[in-house]
Amino acid sequence: MPLANNLNAETRGFWYELRKQGVITELNIKTRRPLRDIADVEEHVASRATAVIAASKHIRQELLTAGIQREKIYIIHNAIEDYWFESPPQQFMPEPSLIFLGRLGSDVFTLKLKGLDRLIHLYRHFPRTRKLIFCITKKKRLISWLKSEISNLKVFQNVRKDKLPGLLRPFCGGVLFIPSRYEGFSLSLVEGMSQGLVPVVYPVGIAPEIIRNGKNGFLVSSQTEAIKKVQQLFANTHLRKRLSIEAFRTSQQFTSQLITKRLIEIYKSIMRSKNR
Repeated sequence: MPLANNLNAETRGFWYELRKQGVITELNIKTRRPLRDIADVEEHVASRATAVIAASKHIRQELLTAGIQREKIYIIHNAIEDYWFESPPQQFMPEPSLIFLGRLGSDVFTLKLKGLDRLIHLYRHFPRTRKLIFCITKKKRLISWLKSEISNLKVFQNVRKDKLPGLLRPFCGGVLFIPSRYEGFSLSLVEGMSQGLVPVVYPVGIAPEIIRNGKNGFLVSSQTEAIKKVQQLFANTHLRKRLSIEAFRTSQQFTSQLITKRLIEIYKSIMRSKNR
């Protein structure tokens, strides 16, 4: 996670703006030692486990880099809760919306990790568009600042998770922006797709494995590219509708039944090898 002064110029200034207005008290965390300690513990456990389950190819590569044996690592994607699939997305909405779904956190490290500056930058670029944020954060000052500084924005803070599908369903066909700088998996991506939202997402977590550009969403590598893809979707209702349908279909790969079946297969394989 880069320091504030090493971020891209197009979004760097938001951190200084947030500090000046008292939303955050520091631009960078004082120490990363606790984060390194957690990583060390994870590597220690993984090195001694019979099998290690990675939620994405990206995590598998991190484990390999840490020296974990390749044959011990299995990839099993996370599942989203069954209630996300209880009701299919409602009728496609011709009027586009911009939507963020996920954890924002409260400390500056997590806010950077989740790409708060990228979110602000993109939302300000579309002042007339209806925008929504469904987020988890304890930072009340941040919520107040977002509401006052971003036009046409509605914020849903710390909503009980099983209520989210009902709140998102009316925005089928909206654009889901995932601005994170890092994700191990990104449940929010799959959750949003299950409600017919079209993802515009940086290539983090599971995104590079499931997003097919122009088919069920878009992968982007910069804010300039993200803005262009959003503009393209807003200008082409037919494209947005087609991608919305495909995004929903893609999300159906992440049901608990499919993930459970794969887990049981791995457990049985381990048991067979131990009984030899």
